[in-house]
Amino acid sequence: MAAVLAALASRPASAQIVGPVDTNAAPGAADRMLAGHVFTPSLLVRSPFAVTAFEADLLYGSGSATGPTYDVHGEVVGDATYSFAATAQSFSYEKKLHEGISAGLGALTQLYSGIDGPSAVVVGAEVQFGAFGRVTAGHRFGPVRAAATFDASYAPRLAIQVFDAIKKALDSGSLETGAALNQSNVWTLKPGLALAWAPFRSLGLITSVDYQWVWLAASGAETQQQSGLDAAIAADLDLGTFTGVPVALLAGYGVTAPLGSNGVSRATSVSGGVFYTGRPALALGVELGRRTFSVRNLDSSALLAQIQLKYHW
Repeated sequence: MAAVLAALASRPASAQIVGPVDTNAAPGAADRMLAGHVFTPSLLVRSPFAVTAFEADLLYGSGSATGPTYDVHGEVVGDATYSFAATAQSFSYEKKLHEGISAGLGALTQLYSGIDGPSAVVVGAEVQFGAFGRVTAGHRFGPVRAAATFDASYAPRLAIQVFDAIKKALDSGSLETGAALNQSNVWTLKPGLALAWAPFRSLGLITSVDYQWVWLAASGAETQQQSGLDAAIAADLDLGTFTGVPVALLAGYGVTAPLGSNGVSRATSVSGGVFYTGRPALALGVELGRRTFSVRNLDSSALLAQIQLKYHW
């Protein structure tokens, strides 16, 4: 679930720009503009634009997971639905270093937990805090912006896994102090490619794909390595270009697919959002989404809401 939110926290070399920058664009908008369209950021898609900006994201979610029920001996006796809630926050600063090139740093926190007795036992709880960095390097080919991207994060995790501790105690006949606590450290590296295109002044399209490599070192366990592919696409419609209403509508779709026998968990996401566009330097809005994934080997789905504030210079 932490990888999901993180998502919920929010996915090379450069070449000379082909095509002029719109010198008539308002400050804070020119760096994310193509063909007169100012692009709206999405929860799901990695942006190809090199910008100077501060960003704050707040994410909240709730969902359900389907998994087995157990008897007093820890044996499976049926299926049940468990409920959980989650929240995440991230804050970051990105700096445009050169035309088409930017780098940024940020911090994130994430938390999820079962929200009733059985769910707290089976789903457990997990808190994560860490830091991340990103680099964007690209150029413009006429109406298209292309960029190589690289994202990296490091986050210690502390998990409370009540059921695992109970089952271990039943198997061994003794209860170990701290058996329900699991501490791990997670590195995630994501090199990728992102593209943006504006077929009309009112419409922008962004797509991104990246390779995901996860290295996890847990206390009392062997180091694990996982890999996968992320792919996503988003479209934003700026109503202000033809109605005068300072609002943009956003829709996105993303999928995470595992690679090999030790792949990351498969996940599918859809989202829609509404953003205020009255100030070109400001991206302010709410994005709602639904995500299907696996948490602690339980088939899960969640509804997510992200509030985003991003100010550009």
